[in-house]
Amino acid sequence: MNARDPSCTLTVIVEGALGPAARHGLRELRRALQAASVSFEECPTLDAAARGSTLLAVGLPGSPAVAKLLVAAGIAAPPDPETTLIQRTRWQDRPLLLVSGGDDRGLMYSLLDVAERI
Repeated sequence: MNARDPSCTLTVIVEGALGPAARHGLRELRRALQAASVSFEECPTLDAAARGSTLLAVGLPGSPAVAKLLVAAGIAAPPDPETTLIQRTRWQDRPLLLVSGGDDRGLMYSLLDVAERI
């Protein structure tokens, strides 16, 4: 995904409730996407994601979507509090960036890292 490409469509999947730290990280991610003029939509599940779009899945390993993506990609869940996970993978022939963490703070750190890189 090229953040400078105005035709780029991103679907941000946020499944489950996020704690205060992760909500902060998600706000910063939204701001970074908007500042880079990346067209994006949010949806609550993988199944609701727009066809043909690039996917960015956000959540803790206990959420069904993140658990499914971890298994499909053969990735271990972050083991400890405040650990981060940012992994490029694919889902149903679409590029996907999986953003997770060992807990709410770990997820926030992952989201802030992605936002900074945008």
